[in-house]
Amino acid sequence: MAEEAGRLTFFDVTKAGFYNGKDEVQKSADIVNILDSLSSWVCSRSFEETLPLVDDSRLRKKVYCRGVHKDEKTGDYFFVLWKSELDGNGNLQGVAPDSKVNSSSSDVKMLSDDMTDGVKYIWGKPCYYWYIPEFNKLAAIRFPHSNSDNYLFGRYIRDYANFRMPYPGRKIAEVCRANPGGKDIKYSVVTFESDDGHSRVRFLFEALQYMKKAGRLNIKRIRDSITHIVIRDTIGAKVPDKRAWWVKAFDKFPVLRDEVPKTHKERQIELIIEEKPTEKQIDELFDFYEEDYAFGSSWNNIGFKQDGKNGQTKWLDEYVMRDYLNATYTVNDNAHISAEKLSELINEKRKELVSGLEGNQTDKIVMMPSANNDGVAIGG
Repeated sequence: MAEEAGRLTFFDVTKAGFYNGKDEVQKSADIVNILDSLSSWVCSRSFEETLPLVDDSRLRKKVYCRGVHKDEKTGDYFFVLWKSELDGNGNLQGVAPDSKVNSSSSDVKMLSDDMTDGVKYIWGKPCYYWYIPEFNKLAAIRFPHSNSDNYLFGRYIRDYANFRMPYPGRKIAEVCRANPGGKDIKYSVVTFESDDGHSRVRFLFEALQYMKKAGRLNIKRIRDSITHIVIRDTIGAKVPDKRAWWVKAFDKFPVLRDEVPKTHKERQIELIIEEKPTEKQIDELFDFYEEDYAFGSSWNNIGFKQDGKNGQTKWLDEYVMRDYLNATYTVNDNAHISAEKLSELINEKRKELVSGLEGNQTDKIVMMPSANNDGVAIGG
């Protein structure tokens, strides 16, 4: 069976709950309570009814919930959200509006199928998410057959908390702001009653991209003992056509012509530089490796020597932490990965995947901002 590799992008969830004006989170509903409530809500509805906000003009593409699963042993949550697509190619899948959440992952139609059953399918692609309360982390998983919109999960849970989740004192204020460039901007501001009943609170969800830096840290620890940097690359090289002149003459006659040899081929090179890199240079080398060398040629690599030019080389591919998940899948399966199956795949290598998630190793790149938390667009 063919396999697809899914790449995991981790986020450090810095805010997830109801906050007052002093940025204090309310104790009455933590993230586990919120995710449990969300899971119960989507499972009680049909697929079409899993839109937290029906009248939503923020994006042309709506987001539904196709499946959710909680692993009772680890406490992890697995979500399959469905990003609708109004146009696309044959890789799009269709889900019947009245299908149940967590129904069979093979209960879909491909856009290229001969549609004769009269069902108005909701076309789109799955988006896979793994929430890890133990480490307060979220992972978005991108397979070739799926979508991966890092903003979608935060938006979905925020809309659920604002408009669907049972929580005391909900007030929705409609605001209209003048827009000199076109139509007025209309949006909703949603607030709730605080735990002490003396103030108003808002739901916030913020997450920062989280990079595992164990590999970089290990190299930096031995930086003082590094004597050389080794770079392996592949370049193009021109080689001569060594055929006799009278053999080359037949190239003018297609019927008689034999296969013409290639005069360009790849050549593998290795460059050894006597240098002790700075910490900044180590980061730059890792960045370059992950962008240009992590895939493709097995020769291309970057390494370090500690014992002179003739010493053993430590290669970066031994230090870079690749977070990938392999799944048996082909487009011909006419299916997606269910939330329960996703949990099985992750649990098989969970120990490896969560290694390095402890501690403060966050890259301060805001990927799921709360800029829209105080306003949810409505209407035109």
